[in-house]
Amino acid sequence: MKKACFFLICLALGGVSFAENLPNRSVFVEGKAVWPEQRAFFLDNFKMEATALGYTVVNDKCAAGYTFEFEVIPHIVMYDDGTEAPAPPDEAQFVLLVAFFRNEDNRELVYFEHLFTDLNEMYEFNQFVFFRAAVNIPPINEEDLMVQENQDWRNKWLYLRLSFDFPITFYQLKGDGLIAGRGAYEGSFDSATSTTPLDNRVIALPAGTVGLEFQFLNFMSIEPKFQIGWEYLNDTNLMMMAAGVELKFPLKFLNNVLLAPYGAFTYPILMPETSDIFDSFPQFGFGGGIQIAIKGGKAGAFFADVNYMYYYGDSVIYNNLGELAPNPEVIHFQRSVIGIGVGYKVGLGNRK
Repeated sequence: MKKACFFLICLALGGVSFAENLPNRSVFVEGKAVWPEQRAFFLDNFKMEATALGYTVVNDKCAAGYTFEFEVIPHIVMYDDGTEAPAPPDEAQFVLLVAFFRNEDNRELVYFEHLFTDLNEMYEFNQFVFFRAAVNIPPINEEDLMVQENQDWRNKWLYLRLSFDFPITFYQLKGDGLIAGRGAYEGSFDSATSTTPLDNRVIALPAGTVGLEFQFLNFMSIEPKFQIGWEYLNDTNLMMMAAGVELKFPLKFLNNVLLAPYGAFTYPILMPETSDIFDSFPQFGFGGGIQIAIKGGKAGAFFADVNYMYYYGDSVIYNNLGELAPNPEVIHFQRSVIGIGVGYKVGLGNRK
């Protein structure tokens, strides 16, 4: 229950805004005590609590922005007759005095005391004691941290992109010239002697992409690219090539992360040996996707890419069923691709 109360207090105090600029958050911790073990205990614990709360503990007071100072003294009680004596056994036996100074002008910002008897009981209060003193240091502003951290990697004029891809290519069967929209046949269309049912085709084989991205605006870039891969159709391995371009819209609101949704256009380039497989092939494809990049060095990033491309026009493939069902001569499919890729891109030239 005490720990829960402490976190509620921290939350309330942490919500107060003290300054606009990121302050000096370095702290020097010093103190003295009745017993050496008390001094060692509080030195170690307050340094640990300072680090846990995001402060930088330094060993040189001159290098610190603030000083956390403590002193442990016996608890002396003054009675009604004016006499003073050590506190009775049923009361706290020691007083922890805490002061917090701003080193720039040696101004005392906080001074308070905390009663205790046994060091073990202080494990539960050390963090609260330190936070009560250090709350006068302005809290970290996340936006200031983002500004100070180098983000040049996502503000380059030009990026060279290399990726390993795993496109999943779909050939959706179309009914042109097929019996009941799904069957190849032997004989004539109106009086077929036999039919063979056909189905969609799905191909998942690796590919690779190289691209050159030009970031001409802070929120927009264009990337011509070239992809090479292969497909397996009609019992034949086919080398597939495509040239394309992506128009990206980089989103830079996350530190060390770049999200870039994009629209894409691709122009398939078929090698001569594919002429035995395709009667005709779509002239172009269009679609879009998103690239998620994570900082990978001062000038580059690792990225994952997911996209979808739809190809305009039919992919017309020669019928390879032979005498079993030689008609129609060609079979029509609608081609689309879900692209998945991972890679690295490196930038050149910082944008101002």
